[in-house]
Amino acid sequence: MKKYLIALMIFIAVPTFAANTTGFAWSESVGWFDFKNVTVTNTAVTGHAYNDNTGWLVMDGVVNTNGQ
Repeated sequence: MKKYLIALMIFIAVPTFAANTTGFAWSESVGWFDFKNVTVTNTAVTGHAYNDNTGWLVMDGVVNTNGQ
């Protein structure tokens, strides 16, 4: 059952395209996200992204513990 759920999540996922030079990302389901106030390092993602349809996306506390 767990394998089927994971496979379903992969096929349902909506592709998102991002460009690190502009600070924006596009999603088919909600539109443009503004990532200008987000900082990405080897160990963490911090800051806030904004979308007109969904509001603020808070990234503080998103940690990559394996550095990849």
